[in-house]
Formats: sequence, C-alpha cells, structure tokens
Amino acid sequence: MKPVTLNPGSFLLGVAFAGILAILVGATQSSGTVRQIPIREVRLVGEIPAGWWTYVELRTDSNGTPTDTYTVPANRYFVVTLCSLSNTSLPVFADGQNVNARLAYMNNNGTRVPLPPGALLTAGSINGRAQLWGYLEPAR
Repeated sequence: MKPVTLNPGSFLLGVAFAGILAILVGATQSSGTVRQIPIREVRLVGEIPAGWWTYVELRTDSNGTPTDTYTVPANRYFVVTLCSLSNTSLPVFADGQNVNARLAYMNNNGTRVPLPPGALLTAGSINGRAQLWGYLEPAR
C-alpha cells in the first residue's frame, strides 16, 4: 500500500473551514428569548412622554380683565418648566394666589413648578401676557 501524504496548506484550510462551519451551525441552533414590550404602563425614566407637553398663554386686555385663562385638568398637575412674562411685574395667579415668586427664576435652569389639579391660571395686569411651557403629569 502506498503511504498517504497530506499537503500542510490544504490540511490547515480544511480544519479552518470545518471550524467556521461548526460555529455557524451552533449559532443557528441557539434559542433567543422573546419578551413582550409593555404598552399599557408608562414609566418615567428621565424623559417626559410627548403627549404630556403643553403650552399655555395667559392674557389680559387694556382694562386688566383676563381674556385668556387656563384650567389645569382635574386629574393632572401642570408642571411649568419655562415661563416668559411680558413684563417682570406681571402677576400670574393660580386660583387667585400669586405664584410669581415660584416662577420668577426658572428660565433654563431645570427648575420645575407644579401647579395643582383643577387650578384656574390667570394673568393680572393691563395688556399682560404670560407664556408657560410645561407638561401635564398625572395626579397619583
């Protein structure tokens, strides 16, 4: 019988091909875990859902009578994140209580001012205009 000799290059190429084939076969047989995405529950982790954001504009006429007011929904807090007043002395009221002291220094510094559910928001100056940006957080 004639002795069998192997070419070293062919031998290494065959072993590499067999190894790659074994890895690919193993990868196709691995089972993954399927998890359901929760759709009924809203979890707040650093971000506010887009549907919660709102903008409110409060105005008064030349007699100081409120023309544009806003009532916070009964089941939500209106969390003000940014406030702009037509003049610095314009009072903003929530159910008749002046909330200017809370709103005064909040521009772009991360301060949030929650206003209670059901509160009537008004401005109280002649030709006044207050712009409030924020979100409506559910009352818990």
